[in-house]
Amino acid sequence: MIMPSTMIAFLRSASLFFSSALLSGLGSLALGAPVAAAPSGSGQPIPSWSDRVKEVPLGPGRLSIDFSVRTRFEYFNDFNIKGYAADRNTALLLLRTQLGAGYRVGDARLYVQLQDARFWSDSLERGDFPGSCPYFDALDVRQAYGEWNRIGATPLGFKIGRQSISYRDKRIFGPGDWGNIGRYWWDAAILKVEAERLRLDLLYGRQVRSEATQFDRRHFDFEMAGAYARLRGLPFDLDLFYVLRYDDSGKVIGESGPGDQRTHTVGLYSRAEAGGFDFGGTFAGQFGRFGGDDIRAFGGHVGVGYTVSHPWEPRLALDFSYASGDRHPGDGVQETFDGVFGAIDTLYGRMNLVSWKNLEDYQLSFSLQPSEHWRLQLEGHLLGLAAAEDAWYWSSGSPIRRDPTGRSGRMLGSEIDTLLTWQITSSVELYTGYAHFFAGEFPRSTPGGSPDTNWFFFQLLFHF
Repeated sequence: MIMPSTMIAFLRSASLFFSSALLSGLGSLALGAPVAAAPSGSGQPIPSWSDRVKEVPLGPGRLSIDFSVRTRFEYFNDFNIKGYAADRNTALLLLRTQLGAGYRVGDARLYVQLQDARFWSDSLERGDFPGSCPYFDALDVRQAYGEWNRIGATPLGFKIGRQSISYRDKRIFGPGDWGNIGRYWWDAAILKVEAERLRLDLLYGRQVRSEATQFDRRHFDFEMAGAYARLRGLPFDLDLFYVLRYDDSGKVIGESGPGDQRTHTVGLYSRAEAGGFDFGGTFAGQFGRFGGDDIRAFGGHVGVGYTVSHPWEPRLALDFSYASGDRHPGDGVQETFDGVFGAIDTLYGRMNLVSWKNLEDYQLSFSLQPSEHWRLQLEGHLLGLAAAEDAWYWSSGSPIRRDPTGRSGRMLGSEIDTLLTWQITSSVELYTGYAHFFAGEFPRSTPGGSPDTNWFFFQLLFHF
């Protein structure tokens, strides 16, 4: 299901044109997503103050304002975002502020969101990140897009401009919103088709490169195109997807030398519920060219959970995530699954010690919700390499340790996460957690140290 070159060219031109127009003309505005206002008629609940800025009549349409400020303290023991076995502890204070507004006329909508992200640390500085800094991006335009669904009562629609892209379990496309600036921003065009049995999105996009103190105009070298389809009318969820990542710079270095990149990812997502059980999975195969190499890789996730019929909603779940690794380095075949454009921040351990690359993650989780305001989550992860000859890939996707002989084994270690959420009000949330990593055979057998590590965070979010 390779997208025709004419469709890619059209979506490329449309996304870049619309992004430029919105970013140039509306970059100084603060626009946001609409939320339905609370009823205010006789006998109905009195709306909160924030409802006064939702769905406000203005001209032929309605204007809505949204705002959020999130502050988080994190403490890292013997690791941080730069790597494992860091020879120091790191204290970090993060602050992210978002302000936006959206204007809707019928099924058409314009949306712009501004974001400012900053950090303070006792041991990390902006200079420690030679490229973009994952913690700091001064006031910038995070989103600026227009969308129109079912144009003229037809099944066609579009969404064009700067935006985040996310589907289902966020393993293929996910914004990575845990990060202070967000993992993925796109200047993209999406052509939508809404039918009775099918919702189809055709995508083209360039990933935005974060600039700490300058306006974010640049992109990474690669481009993305694809299709994402949701099948409707089935007794279970079933999505099919195709994603193409391509880079024509000739600078992609494979085992057999430099060249272009053509990574084709084809797969499906499915989920079903029955009698308190829920089942789900994502499966993706990859093929194509990486520099001078052929690509043959596979990634997948499967999970099953059971929720007890009780006011506290206790839930027990088992999950397994897999991403193939390169078992034969130097043979001219790239077998390392590349993780596509998915989030990792809640999927493979909350400490973000791994990527969806050369990975085996066995997960056991348990959660309780004693009231609508409180939620407790416990997770255990057994982390290993799919191929001992390939690398341990950090949260950035870069290799941090490798033993091409495979003699250091495959076991990275185990992680335990404890998480507590308190929804104080509809606008205020407190989120805190502690995690511990027990080093396994692979870190103990490779140079660089192998300490057990700890992580603690405390986060306060205000939003409307």
